[in-house]
Amino acid sequence: MNDLIPTRLSNDNMVDREYETNFIMDVINNKMADLLIIYSESGIGKSTLTNRILKLISQGIPVCVRTMPENISDSYTEGNYLTRVFNCFVSFFSINKENYPKCTFDYYISHNKNTAIKKEALEELLSHISPDNLAASSGLAVGKYIISRFSRIYEYNSANRLTLSTKDSMLIAHEYIKYILKNQKVYVCIDNLQNIDLYSLSLLTEWVTIAAGNSFFMLEYTINKENGTAPLLEFTKLFQNLDLDVQLLPLNGLDLENALEALKKVHPDLKDNQRFFDEFKIYFLHHSNGNMQKLLDFTFQYNAESILKKSYDPTYEKIYMLSPNSKYILSVIVMHGGEIEKNLLRHIILSALSPMVLDYEKQIQDLLYKYELLTDENDIFLIRHASITDAWRNHSQELKKYDLLAYKNCSAYYGQVADSNSFGAKENVEQALLFLLRVHSQYGPEQIIKVVEKMKYIVSERIRPENIFEYYLIFLNYIQGKEAEYANSLYEMMLFCFHHGLFKNCLFLIQKLEEIPSEEKNIIVFIYKVNCIEYLELHEDAIRLCEERLKEKTGEHEAYICYLLLMGCHRSLNNMEQVLHCVKRIKGIPEYAKYDEYGIFLRLSEIYMERKRAIPFVKESILHYKGKSKILEAKSRITYSFLLAVTNDLETAKTELEAVETLDKQTHYWDSIISLNKASILLLQQKFGQEVTALLKKAELSTNSSFDLLLILTLQLLNNLESGERDNDAYLLKRISRLLSHESDKHLIALVSYDLYLYFSKTGYPDKAEEYLAIAEKTQDYNHTVHCHLHHKSDPGTPNLFVTDWCIGFTFFWNVDYENYR
Repeated sequence: MNDLIPTRLSNDNMVDREYETNFIMDVINNKMADLLIIYSESGIGKSTLTNRILKLISQGIPVCVRTMPENISDSYTEGNYLTRVFNCFVSFFSINKENYPKCTFDYYISHNKNTAIKKEALEELLSHISPDNLAASSGLAVGKYIISRFSRIYEYNSANRLTLSTKDSMLIAHEYIKYILKNQKVYVCIDNLQNIDLYSLSLLTEWVTIAAGNSFFMLEYTINKENGTAPLLEFTKLFQNLDLDVQLLPLNGLDLENALEALKKVHPDLKDNQRFFDEFKIYFLHHSNGNMQKLLDFTFQYNAESILKKSYDPTYEKIYMLSPNSKYILSVIVMHGGEIEKNLLRHIILSALSPMVLDYEKQIQDLLYKYELLTDENDIFLIRHASITDAWRNHSQELKKYDLLAYKNCSAYYGQVADSNSFGAKENVEQALLFLLRVHSQYGPEQIIKVVEKMKYIVSERIRPENIFEYYLIFLNYIQGKEAEYANSLYEMMLFCFHHGLFKNCLFLIQKLEEIPSEEKNIIVFIYKVNCIEYLELHEDAIRLCEERLKEKTGEHEAYICYLLLMGCHRSLNNMEQVLHCVKRIKGIPEYAKYDEYGIFLRLSEIYMERKRAIPFVKESILHYKGKSKILEAKSRITYSFLLAVTNDLETAKTELEAVETLDKQTHYWDSIISLNKASILLLQQKFGQEVTALLKKAELSTNSSFDLLLILTLQLLNNLESGERDNDAYLLKRISRLLSHESDKHLIALVSYDLYLYFSKTGYPDKAEEYLAIAEKTQDYNHTVHCHLHHKSDPGTPNLFVTDWCIGFTFFWNVDYENYR
């Protein structure tokens, strides 16, 4: 079983690296590491070496994944890397289904009939598969599992990819890969770790942990001259923090002897051309840095005078020889990250406002065969090697007019796609918006805010908020010195960061707003400043800011807001006497129920009342905001759902969360909280298993809060123990331990410590159990439920929290918020 299914093949005969080959085989055969990362600059031969290694594997299944040729990750949607790995696994086991019938994706879907495999997610996953073009089909039958006895079979089309466009579909792919790793001995090589997105990185760490001791992962990493190995070391630290043994192997460039031998193999017709080899040696010694792609490009056109120039780049020399039309086409492909679907490229080129390329087919043929800059694989054009995109960018000044032309026409094309419903699939609109965001950041940063506004429905689902903030920084640099003119945009950015949990970033933007004289004392800016400081658990600082504002002889309205903010701050510190003092001050404001903030006051009744008593007040807060503010209605429903769940009505609690999902379908602000709280309800119903696992994994991918993440991982751990699926317990324990050591919220510390005490007691580690019991006892006064569990009592006001041995946590809101801020 040595047939590889890479998306990009390299020539294994180009170079012989005996030393590195022997070293890697020794690592694999003697299990000297859980993970091997091979790194070097572009073009040194990592892919050639790893192909050679995988062909030598005799025991196990070799799977080779090739990702984007470009050394950049922030251009891609979340899950893009996962999509590559998943499709490679699906293809491999489809082609080899006779040998591994139980490893096909069709078999997995058909025989894993659990509620974690959602009908909607599976339909979305398969929505791009066409049954019509059987001639172009690779022959893969994919079962479209509807949760019933029926399946419809579709042929896997020639594009050779299933589309992961939601977190739910990503989790199906993730679970399929875990299924393979647990049941087969697989040797996985993935080219270009540096192109990984954060969702995929989170899932990859779990794969490697599960595979340790059975399967083996080998990753390739391309370092660049600017950052060197610093990002690689960050990746390595991430894996090492999970107690994984990581080996790093630097790959040096070719030596002269190997380079000459490789060249003679590729160009036997030149072996007697002494002048050529003399010039080749000069270029190699002074310019190539052992880059195999540049050595091959050197053979395309060489000139003794050119190669002695300090800036000589044979790949650029090859690009320079292209016709203007070919340069324009190549620019469009480079602008797409080095690969583009053939039909999409044709549409962009031929739908330009004024026709740019009249001999399109000829230009494509030249790029493919005459100049060998592109490859054509599965209806996708790919830049043959990353060195080509490097050469294009290194000579951007000479090629700038082609980039500007590509920018103009691509922006026009994608602008139409983003604004029109006639282009069909939502995926097309997403691709258009992401492309526009990326290229506008370079050529038209004034457009960034407009594009982000249209992207609300895919932020958190397909692109991380942190990535959006990187574009915000570009916009801020563009408006430097003109911030007052863009105050409304700064407000939009502030709210975006707040609602997506980027509290430090939000404070950075608040500082920018405070530097605008007219905004300095703006109550809205003040509210979000206090909220951010509170969320960062700097409770005393938040209290001080509110008290200073109250001393400034604020009016009744501002005083009302300050007391609401103080209620949340004091609740965090367990200062219930101060909370009640704030309640008293608010009720002392004449006609306090007439203010719009009354709805927030009703929601906050949860923090000072018994929970059953608070239910009607929080329900009233929902009615207060219904039809007025989706954000505030959603927050009230989440708190109401929590109260119902812990008292006596789990089913209605679940219904309320589904209502929040409907309210939030365009923004995904509360994805993590909805998934976490749904999982908690299932745990209180003692429904342990796959559905809880999927919900908590989705919550994990969505959250930007270390508080929520610690709770999510703890619930995953107890669900694993109860369901008997304990493959990743060690992985979870390591992450929980690290997060717990940095957590300052004593409510959460008490809950997590108590659950870890139970976990180690049940799994037979009495010393560890005692360690966490001591922490739980020390912090029990901050968490009433933990206190009751420790003393073997139950609270009649929250009966559902005592149906299991475990302490089940939820998350909701104590903050003040505004939607109509201007």
